[in-house]
Amino acid sequence: MAQDLINNDLHINGTLSCKSFNPPPGSIGDTAVKAAAGIAATKLEHQFDAGLAQPPGSDVVAETRDIRIIHGGTGEVVAVKAAITGAIATGADRTVSIDLQKGNVATAFTSVLTGPIQFTNADTLRAVKQATVASPDVVIGDILRLVVTVAGVAGNQAKGLAVSVTLREDAL
Repeated sequence: MAQDLINNDLHINGTLSCKSFNPPPGSIGDTAVKAAAGIAATKLEHQFDAGLAQPPGSDVVAETRDIRIIHGGTGEVVAVKAAITGAIATGADRTVSIDLQKGNVATAFTSVLTGPIQFTNADTLRAVKQATVASPDVVIGDILRLVVTVAGVAGNQAKGLAVSVTLREDAL
């Protein structure tokens, strides 16, 4: 089919209707979508946080917690952040390590980070640390697991822990 080309702006006072519409990439942004557009959730990408917390008045303890089963379409781990919230450890050999792992029915749990987030007595209370995500991709059926380990015997253990995992997941 032949195409007509209009080299100038075009304004239509009436209603524009067409059999199909193929807008160029990037031409429809957030401001072009009405607030009450009623777009179905299945057509959106979702961003949200999952994580864990341990009370700021209690010693940080070793813990393995499953935090999410991916049930939408494909997605990605955007960020993993953590902070000690109650008290920094006082012993030189005291450490707290946080790892994010992924596994599913066909694969064992393995880390998605280049290395765990670690806290020692040299850290600052409530200073947020961010991990580097080495394998961000997730798919339906993947399970995300946070693994907290503690080590050391000298001095006092750190108190309180907050971990946040930011995820993006396509809708089904």
